[in-house]
Amino acid sequence: MVEQIFREQTPEEKKNFTDLRKWRSTDIKQNALKRISEIEYDTTYKQRKPYCTKCAINEVDSQIALVNKSIEKARRQGKTSIKYDFAIDYKQFSSEKLFDLVNTSEIVEDKLLDGIRQRVQTGIYKDYVCKICGSAQSMEIKNREMETKKTHLPDSTKA
Repeated sequence: MVEQIFREQTPEEKKNFTDLRKWRSTDIKQNALKRISEIEYDTTYKQRKPYCTKCAINEVDSQIALVNKSIEKARRQGKTSIKYDFAIDYKQFSSEKLFDLVNTSEIVEDKLLDGIRQRVQTGIYKDYVCKICGSAQSMEIKNREMETKKTHLPDSTKA
């Protein structure tokens, strides 16, 4: 019977120890997904522009793959540490140039006006397609949002 002999490391031994084998890409990805969701919310709901989450996640995955390659290369060369810049500009995935506006359709709902049920346009749908990954996104814009955009014109354009 073979038993594994394992000695617990002393605090002095643990002090300067960094285990490259235990690099957790999931922690990095979770932090990146949190940042992506914050920027996506700000872009789509506050600025009312499309945002390609799929492209942002693909960029994070490619960066993680590059880090894993660097770690493997450092391990083969006997290095104990590596430096890697994991800076991604997540706002680049909300550029208008990144999307094609495919379709614009009206949102028509039944409303009760003066006791008569009528079909009224309450907003529009804008359908976008990402030019890079091909993911589709549809945004619903209500009439009151479009009206607030019209009322906030610069003073030079008002008559």
